[in-house]
Amino acid sequence: MTAVDKPEFWRSIRPGSSISLTDRLAIEDSMERDEGVKGRDYVIERIRDIHQDENFAQWLMFKLDNPDQELWLMAKIVDQHVKLLVYYEPEEFHPGDRKDLLNRGDYWLFDEPDNPDDFFPDELNYTNEIVWTIEIDTVDHDVAYRMKGQRVLYGLSTHRPKMEGLEGAMTAVVEYTTKDDKKNPELLILEMGGETGNRGGFITAMFGIEIGFSEIEVLNLLQEPPAKDKKPPLWSKIIKKVTK
Repeated sequence: MTAVDKPEFWRSIRPGSSISLTDRLAIEDSMERDEGVKGRDYVIERIRDIHQDENFAQWLMFKLDNPDQELWLMAKIVDQHVKLLVYYEPEEFHPGDRKDLLNRGDYWLFDEPDNPDDFFPDELNYTNEIVWTIEIDTVDHDVAYRMKGQRVLYGLSTHRPKMEGLEGAMTAVVEYTTKDDKKNPELLILEMGGETGNRGGFITAMFGIEIGFSEIEVLNLLQEPPAKDKKPPLWSKIIKKVTK
């Protein structure tokens, strides 16, 4: 059996497999639900594989079946090193393409253009620092997340099960971190598509935390389940538009 800290282990996981999380946040969530001190159990609904052509990095995103919020487990692979993180998508941030985000005033994601009165959304660079307001002990605090040293990386996305129109879409991966929020010190920005036109790609934001290998158990299916015919999520329809 391949060790949980090896890339081959995470590359072999199939949709429908079960995952048990026993990190601090999972245990706190379980206690809030009056389920005891036991962590949380999930089933992997789908997998997004973002991989660089140069094979510098690979991001395996496992969508977990959580009815309360969008929840992802990420296995980040660099060479033979694996890092595990759990991310959630905040309700305060609504995904959209660059033009949508700018139209609603989300300029904080990007550096100011040379000419603020004449620019296209796809020309903007991601800012080095993102300030996000979080609540700590019922008091709002501004937390500064700073871009990690690898800057903006790009890879191609594939999905299991396959998602029509989204396979091979270029995806930007931007990682930020902070020392001021112990609960969710990691911020991930993903931008999929946008190679054509000038609206930019479809952007999602996730906050999370790194977990240890001892805080997760995986029951991998022996074979991948047959694909089910179900209505695709709304965001996938939007991404198809910006990838064309």
